[in-house]
Amino acid sequence: MDFEPMVIEVRNLFLSDMRELACTILTSESDLHSTLKPIKGLLQNYTDLINSHKYGQTHTSKIIIKVHQIIMEVASDFIPLVSNNCYEAHALFHLLENVTSSHVGAPPNGLKVQLVNTDSYAKDNTIFINWKLMRLAVCARGSFNIFINAVFGKLLGNLGWSIKKIPEIDTLYNNAIRLCEESASHIVDNTKYQSYLETFVWGTPQKIEQSLHELTSDMWFSVMNNNKESLKLIEKLLVGLLGHADGRARDLAVIHLNAFYDDTDWQILHPLKPKISTVGDEFCIREVLENVDVNNVVLELHAPGFYRTSKNYIVSYHVPEIRKTGGGYLLKMFLGKFIRCGFYDWRFSQVKNGALHPLLFTRSGSINTYPIQGRFIVHPAETRDLQVHEIFIDFQDARFDIHSGVIIERGSFETVKKSLKSRYASGINCLYLMGALERDTGTDFDNPNASPLALVCRSTACSMLGGEDEFSEMIKEAKNIGMKILVDCVARISSKNFHRRYKNKLLFNRNPQGIPVICYGSDGRAINYEDSAMLNYRQAEVWQLLVDDVLKFARKSEVDGIHIDNAHSWPQIMELDQTEMYRKDTDGEAHYSTQEIFDGLVVKRNEFYAYWASDLREKYANPIFVKLCKELWREFPEFYIVADVWHGSGMEERDKCIAISGPIPRLYDLPVKLSTLFGKKLHKNGTFDSIERKDVSIMKKWYEDIEKDMPEGSLIIQSSTGHSLPYPALLYGRGAWAAVDVLFFLPFIPMSFIGEQDGHAYRSKISSLYDYNDESRPSLLPSAMSTANLMDFAQSIPKSNIPRTGSTTSFSVVPDIKELERKEESFQKELGPDVGYDIKKIKLHYQHRRKLRSEHEVLRLGKLIPLVFKHEHGWHKQVVAFARCLNSEIAIVIINLNEHPVMGYVELAGIDAYLNREGMCVYTFTDWFENNVETFYFKEEVLTDRHYFTIGPYRSLISSITPSDASSNDCLTHSIERLKENISKNTFIEGNYLIQKLKNLLEHKDIKIILPDIINIIGILHKNFLDVYSFGAHNLVKKFTKFDENILAKLFGICDYLMLTPDTKSHPKLFAENLVNSNKMGPIVFTCPELGRFSTVGGLGVMVDELSQGLVMLGEEVWVVTPYYEKNKKGETGYLTNDKANVVWKVNINVQFGGENYIFSVHQGMENGVNIIFLHNAILFPTVYADGRSSFVMKQLVGWGKGVLEALCWLKIIPSVLVTNDWFTGLVAAYAKIGAFGQTFEGTTFMHIFHNLDPSYEGRIFPTVQEQCFVNIHGLNKLWLVDPYWQKEIVNPSRCALMCSDQWATVSPSYRSELLQSSSLKELLRHKSQPFAFPNGIPIQQRLKKLEDKGTHLDAKKVLQQKYFGFEGLDMTIPLYGFVGRITQQKGVHLILDAAEQLIPKTNYKIQFLVGGPASITEKYSVDCAVRMRELRKKYPNNFFADPDNFFYDGPLVNLGSDFGLMPSMFEPGGIVQHEFFVASTPVIAFKTGGLRDTVHEFITEKRQGSGFIFEHYNIDDFIYAIQRSITLYNNKSLYDVARKNAFAATIDGEKVSRAWNKEFYRLKGKVYNEPVVRNEIREALKNVHWDISEFDDTLPENRNKNPPLKRTVSGILLEQAGLARKNIPEVETAKKQAMFMYKTSGLRLKSVQLTGSFDKWQIRHPLTYDHAKGSWHVTLQLPKGRYIYKFVIDGTTWVHSFDHPTERDPNGNINNVIQVD
Repeated sequence: MDFEPMVIEVRNLFLSDMRELACTILTSESDLHSTLKPIKGLLQNYTDLINSHKYGQTHTSKIIIKVHQIIMEVASDFIPLVSNNCYEAHALFHLLENVTSSHVGAPPNGLKVQLVNTDSYAKDNTIFINWKLMRLAVCARGSFNIFINAVFGKLLGNLGWSIKKIPEIDTLYNNAIRLCEESASHIVDNTKYQSYLETFVWGTPQKIEQSLHELTSDMWFSVMNNNKESLKLIEKLLVGLLGHADGRARDLAVIHLNAFYDDTDWQILHPLKPKISTVGDEFCIREVLENVDVNNVVLELHAPGFYRTSKNYIVSYHVPEIRKTGGGYLLKMFLGKFIRCGFYDWRFSQVKNGALHPLLFTRSGSINTYPIQGRFIVHPAETRDLQVHEIFIDFQDARFDIHSGVIIERGSFETVKKSLKSRYASGINCLYLMGALERDTGTDFDNPNASPLALVCRSTACSMLGGEDEFSEMIKEAKNIGMKILVDCVARISSKNFHRRYKNKLLFNRNPQGIPVICYGSDGRAINYEDSAMLNYRQAEVWQLLVDDVLKFARKSEVDGIHIDNAHSWPQIMELDQTEMYRKDTDGEAHYSTQEIFDGLVVKRNEFYAYWASDLREKYANPIFVKLCKELWREFPEFYIVADVWHGSGMEERDKCIAISGPIPRLYDLPVKLSTLFGKKLHKNGTFDSIERKDVSIMKKWYEDIEKDMPEGSLIIQSSTGHSLPYPALLYGRGAWAAVDVLFFLPFIPMSFIGEQDGHAYRSKISSLYDYNDESRPSLLPSAMSTANLMDFAQSIPKSNIPRTGSTTSFSVVPDIKELERKEESFQKELGPDVGYDIKKIKLHYQHRRKLRSEHEVLRLGKLIPLVFKHEHGWHKQVVAFARCLNSEIAIVIINLNEHPVMGYVELAGIDAYLNREGMCVYTFTDWFENNVETFYFKEEVLTDRHYFTIGPYRSLISSITPSDASSNDCLTHSIERLKENISKNTFIEGNYLIQKLKNLLEHKDIKIILPDIINIIGILHKNFLDVYSFGAHNLVKKFTKFDENILAKLFGICDYLMLTPDTKSHPKLFAENLVNSNKMGPIVFTCPELGRFSTVGGLGVMVDELSQGLVMLGEEVWVVTPYYEKNKKGETGYLTNDKANVVWKVNINVQFGGENYIFSVHQGMENGVNIIFLHNAILFPTVYADGRSSFVMKQLVGWGKGVLEALCWLKIIPSVLVTNDWFTGLVAAYAKIGAFGQTFEGTTFMHIFHNLDPSYEGRIFPTVQEQCFVNIHGLNKLWLVDPYWQKEIVNPSRCALMCSDQWATVSPSYRSELLQSSSLKELLRHKSQPFAFPNGIPIQQRLKKLEDKGTHLDAKKVLQQKYFGFEGLDMTIPLYGFVGRITQQKGVHLILDAAEQLIPKTNYKIQFLVGGPASITEKYSVDCAVRMRELRKKYPNNFFADPDNFFYDGPLVNLGSDFGLMPSMFEPGGIVQHEFFVASTPVIAFKTGGLRDTVHEFITEKRQGSGFIFEHYNIDDFIYAIQRSITLYNNKSLYDVARKNAFAATIDGEKVSRAWNKEFYRLKGKVYNEPVVRNEIREALKNVHWDISEFDDTLPENRNKNPPLKRTVSGILLEQAGLARKNIPEVETAKKQAMFMYKTSGLRLKSVQLTGSFDKWQIRHPLTYDHAKGSWHVTLQLPKGRYIYKFVIDGTTWVHSFDHPTERDPNGNINNVIQVD
């Protein structure tokens, strides 16, 4: 365009009218086209200028309006058109592009704007503006606004006008001039195009990349100038580069093509992250950012024009709301609602250095910066409401030859038209019509079976099916009834007879002979179609041809959308055949031209190329779809673009690539995933293999992966099946009904397939194709891979002449149609129509589910929250459960994929975000499929309760949760009833509202503040539930499994406080009295052969001593019964006289057994709060573990067993729990259980602790034959003591203890496992459920006090080295290993001696061993060890010490001074010595056994974790290897210090041990354990708090301080009128009557008999019980009044009726039994 002067006079009135016009546009509800008239009227004063100027009317008008727009945006006197809540800029531009005429009138007076050919300036109330600047401002579609506004602003300021603040106005002014000058040189013409072409074909990678950067500049200036010719050449270059041989060039092409079609350079820096939305959704941008500069921030918006008819994308600028928040700056921009489909791109920018730059931020943990930008891809408004169905037009109401399968009468557009109403009535609102476009049917349709996707023209309706006239009539009918119509969009064309416009655009590849031939069509998955040909998508003209074809057809047909076939392979650009394309002729010249090479005329077949081979494909959109979508949406504001996407190896992410590119992906994942739950692995060719049945977690992971990988808000169509996949009926069998539910209840848009809704299982073959990768199986391929060769029955007819082939292992044609029908009938019968699985009626199920989806918004729009359907022992692996959530409604969906009914529950904590409606506390549960009474729940119950359901086989359940205006009192009635029911069923109760309230209150930090509320809650509980149903508070609280002991302690502390209030029978106090009094534990009694300082010889005495004292500290009453031996360990008699435990004689008792009488003196004392009973008999108990003949040992056991119980009776101590320890006490429980003491000990729970159950520690006694197992002495059942299956008769007191005690326990979890696996008593051990085990510990604080005077570790080590090794001082270079314990084989001392023998010389004497403990002269092992000890001490005096002849008294010093403790015990049930080392921070080396396994853990250097070293195999090599590892650690001081800290942390405190045992005692007694320390704290805190009965308020918290109850809903009124309030609920329950059902077998032997009938809709099978006396099976049910039919199921398979009861025949001829319940 050449320069010509122009003068524009600006009028204030004109500006005012334009502002009013913009407001009219925003508020108008009429056709927006009408708003064009006013602006054309405003132009009437410029008639002469518009008509006379050589720029032309349109361009002149646009300049005039653009001038006025700029002045409005710049001048302070005018309200700007750009605001935060509208698209005025878009609206104005739409007016600019549509102004084409003018009206007569006179020009106004005022400011003038004159176009000049010089630099811009201002003078005498006139702005002289360079004409090139003005032209650029008009052409740039908004992207130049910031610059031209700065130019006008500066010039207006020079004239003295008041202007708005424009940041960096001078720099912007200069940049505007620079950009205008540069734009002239950045135009791509033919010469420049050829230069680029030469570089891209023949250049080096470096030159190619350099040229791409130059092309980038050319592209942006061409976009800004809107230079059509330049843009066309640039697009041609970029599309061709997408198929370049160099991967870097292809990647750059992907980026630049995206930017090219965006009209912005935003994605050059970083890809736009899209969100998916629909027309009518709110357009709001919200970002919270840290560490950003928010000065001069604007929002750039590149989006479709404001008008639905506007075809241009506009750049506009908006000022965002900016607020400082706790998380950073909130940048918010609300832009109304999306009004049309399109790509809405945005970014936050700042004016810097005279230009707009993107606002950048840095992600946490990253040094990279990213622009704050994004994209909304907006689809049609009703997209989420779609219910799509695919049909092949040829099969609509078609007729087939019964023998050959040939179509006699083909479907047509007319037959489809006739079916539309019935399809719409069935719930289908969108039809995908396969085969609608013109195909290669031949002259006079002599090739009618041509593939419907081998098209000769992509813009013409198929003539054979009725042509364009009938297609238009069909579309009119569809629009009348509201049916959306989609048609094919195909990349390929027919391989012959195609339209002339495709003639020069074909693609070729070389055949095996090297001859270029037509490249056949492909689905992108290695399947090729011989009847179609590929076009060359390296050519931009082919891209445009595709777009033009679709536009042309859409314009004339008015279809609603397209279905892109095999979109996962678009654009099908294949690898260049470089050998052929760079071939030279004999004269040395290239055979192909540069353009031909660039266009890639001959290729190699490679499906994974171009965009799909780019590493950027998951970040950047596929440019061909961006172009296609933008071009279609420009002309059709709401147009459906659906893309067919198949997954496969290397194609896993293609659905995401499609979604970010614009189209809606149509996927086939659902049948692939769902079939695995039915034990089938589905292949892409439609075949399937039998596999192990998967569980529903595969569905959960699949959905979560989609949520994670796909863009936010993604719209996805999921198909029930596909062209090549089996029908649901064949794939799922009886599960087809459940599969339909999965399809329609998931959030995806459902798409069904022709024929499936009629229950068909087979389909036919139409055209041939071959498998490119598998030439050996051409005949087995499904024809539907290239066609939609399926049948659809518009009418339900029992038989059909339609040919169908099997869709599993073979898809070859079956010519015998009758045989095929016979197979299908056989298949239908196998499903069991007589038991409710009539596949021919599944159409009704489809219709019902479609109706549900259309009527319930929550199924279309609700967010999916995965749930788990659980039972008491885990979860149901074949039940799909999820919630669909809106703020207005939540639908709980449970789908049973089992062939049997299931019962279970779901927990709904995950839906919390959808229950936050202010003021709502009551919600209603409503079953969609049952006419049940509404059930009310408090919000807390919805979220925390277990919601139980029963679902029949292959059935579904939907229960909706909606806010209710029912009163809290009504809800409480329901809540109490549920609590009663759950308690009666012994199921979870802690989701109950009152219990939840109580728990939340007890968790409050200041108990005094909320004390009244807690008292009110427990009072309400007592008044409304406990008192009404005579249920104890203690029994209720026992079920509080979610309350930890600290919370429970608070409750007990408050109840203790209430017990002290003035005597009254208030509900809170009655609650407190029952809870406290029923929870009293009573005495805990231990009996043991050794105890603490009195008689301990091993770990048993220490453990009982410390545990009993620990229990006392926890507030329990504890007694210990132990022998008063004639002599103690030192050989002293009368050693308890004057003992500090104040032991006194209480009474003498007689104990009789074996015909003899024994006198026991009973002594009682107390130490550290523990009551101790000593029993003395010099004959039976001379010393600890006194040796003697077998009969003597038997008498010891009997005497102790009876003596303990007799003493307790005399002292009137009735234990709550009596704990026996090891074999010595093994008969105590037996004498209590046989009634030797009457009913005295009936309420006592007996627990036996096995401290060591090695065979040598079981207490086995070997009687002679004459002694007859000492029955005359013990008088017990012989089987209690003697295992009859052992070879020899051995009396085993441990066996007796195990058989007669209520429970057994041991001293470590690992030892418990060892006993259950390998003990000689393992079979008896396994009879007790939940045997208890907990590691031993030590009182840490007491132990630390003993170590205080010994200094630090190094101080103690120095003393040891001086005292035992003769050192003068400390030597830190030598690690010291210490052992403290008995010299017995169990302790593994021989391993220490062997290790010392080897390691001392091997380490060059840099190691020391100290063994502290005496050897027993009576044990050979000890004697042998003692000999070796003396030898080693003599041989290595500086490295080894042991004194086996004397007692060792420096145990604590060794614990502290050793660098490592040694515990190579062969077995160690619990172990205490390791903790004695640990408390001194000394790591331990131990064998991995028993309690050592639980407490000593290998030190891992990398993790810096572990308390020592362990060895797995009990041999010297493993032991030495562990020591060597410790030496390595010792030499690394920093790591060794870590190990010492870890060792101390590994110490188990005795208090922790005591608490664990006490919890177990409470559990055994059915008591509620509560933390005594916390309970005492609460009692102390409430000492001076006053509460009076008058303060008790039984009003629910939600009803306090409120206005009168809300208005009741209709459902609530009906509930009240129906008399279903609390007082009438029992009547509803008692309205049922007992009905007995009996089946006589007539002598037949049956495995099982089940009952099923109409009383539970034939969904549940009730098992019958066999009565041997009557020879019949029977069951009794509670049924409401009514008449029912039923049948019996024999052995789970055979359905029969009984001849002994009334029968009747149903309409289908089936004979059923009938019963009338009155």
